[in-house]
Order: sequence, then structure tokens, then C-alpha cells
Amino acid sequence: MRTLATQEKYHIRAVQLIFRAKKELENEQLTPPQIAQWLVINNHAYSKATWRQYRAALVYAFTRQIQDNTDNSYDLSTAISLLKKAASPIGRLESRQTSAQKQKKMGESDLICLMDYFNGKPSRHGLATQAWLLSGLWAGLRPCEWEHAVFTPSNELVIINAKNTQGRAHGVTRTLDMADLTEQEQQVLCLHFDYVQQAKLDPGQKGISGFERFYSQCRSCLYEATRALWPKRKQFITLYSARHQFSANAKFNGLPLEQIAALMGHASIETATAHYGRRSAGNGGGMKVTANSDDVARVTALNHHRMNAQPGLGM
Repeated sequence: MRTLATQEKYHIRAVQLIFRAKKELENEQLTPPQIAQWLVINNHAYSKATWRQYRAALVYAFTRQIQDNTDNSYDLSTAISLLKKAASPIGRLESRQTSAQKQKKMGESDLICLMDYFNGKPSRHGLATQAWLLSGLWAGLRPCEWEHAVFTPSNELVIINAKNTQGRAHGVTRTLDMADLTEQEQQVLCLHFDYVQQAKLDPGQKGISGFERFYSQCRSCLYEATRALWPKRKQFITLYSARHQFSANAKFNGLPLEQIAALMGHASIETATAHYGRRSAGNGGGMKVTANSDDVARVTALNHHRMNAQPGLGM
């Protein structure tokens, strides 16, 4: 029988894992099977001992919820079964991916190395991962935002802002003018959209949608590549690194903060400055997108209102 100290440790660990799953998948409404599947899909990032601890913590937490007579006992039982049937990770990898390990830039030399790696060592999701990285670098989307993005015949990219319900976006959607993309770049973007649409048609499994599964597969593909290329690094490129580099490029090319916020879906003009790639990491190759004037006007109005609402600011 577990001691009270062990039970408390499992409870705390389960809460942390559930929070991490929701943050990484950017979904506050994850079901128990989705949380379990997230852990299973990412088990390659844990040592065997860590995997056993994490699995035991979730099984404990889900079992307690069933004992508390919750209404979703079927989902909880499904999640427990999924966790218990899952195999332990094969060998490692040496360290799991945390926020501190995620690189907030994606320099041109690193990008070239990655492209060469995928081209020289073809894998099932290598081409899709390349297309995702390049599309993110040109458009600056959060990885989860590609699921519902629309690329119009007039070369506009319409995105549903992921943070809008939290009051951190400048509106429900943002629109990017992609007319400056070359023909080859448009082909890559269309290829990425094709992969996303195919994934959405996949019914998925165990409560995980086809897109979430595709997202995890590309993340895992990139994880393997970066560890093979740079085994001694402490920080590694992720799909989200493309968005950081997009922000750094925008700063380097001298875009006003209102335009950067409009392009990235932020309500505050300070968000990119405080939390995204630094200007020094940018390059002067120019931007592939142009902000929508209505989005820029909305950002300007929001920030003018915020300044006037703060004591001692505004005129």
C-alpha cells in the first residue's frame, strides 16, 4: 500500500503532467485519454525510471477520480488502460524536453543543417517536418494554429488566434498577406497545408485527433534530428522555434511593434519583445508577409486604451 507521502507525490506529479499536456497541445479541454496518449506519444523523451513514475502518477490520479464517483469514469478507465498497456521507452532519450531546452531562434546555418539531414536520411515525416518549419518561419504561426488556418486564392493566410479566449490576442482572427512568397515558397506552404488537411481527415485514436497525432509525429521527428545533429547542445530547435525566429526577423527588419503584434496575433505590443526571439538573432532577408491594416489598427487602439488606463500614462 502506498504511503501518504507517495500518494501526495503522485498527486502533485499528475497535476504537473496534466498542466504540461494542456500547455504543449494548447488545449484546456483535454480528456483523460488525450492526456494519457500525449504521455505515451512522448515517452521517448523520458528515461525508463521517469516514465514509470509519470505513468504511475497519472494512473493513481485517474483511479482516485473513479473512486470519487466522477461522471467520466469511462474516459478515466480508457486512459488507465492505455497507460498500463503502453511499453516503456526504448533506451532513453538522454533528457526530456523542457521549456529551458527549447531554442528561441532558428538560424540559417542550423536550418540548412536540418534540411540536409532530412534530405540525406529520408524518414516517414521528414518532408512534412521540413515544410512545417519553413511555413512557420515565413508566417509565424503557433504550431496549433495551422489546424484551422485557411490559405485563400488571393494569397492571404487567415488564422484563428489561439490566445483570443484568454484575452491575449487582438481579435478572433488575423490575416497575413503572403503575396511576397516566391513560387517555390508557395509550393512549400501548399504542401504543408496538404499534410495538415490529410491529418485532419485521419480519425485519430484513443481520443487524439488526426491533427494532434500528426503534430506529435513531426515533433518527434524533429526531436530525433536535432539530437542526432547536435548531441552536446543544451537547447534544441522545436516547431515553435520557427515562430521565435519569425519574431526576431520582424524586429531585425525594423517593423513597428504594432505590426509585429498584428502579425503574431498579440494584443500587447510588448509581448514579442518580452517573450520571443531577440532582434540580434534576426536576419535581413526581408519579411515574407504583410500585416493586415485592420489588424494593425485594432492593436493600436487596444494599446492606446491600455496606456490611458494606467495611472501616470497617456495624455
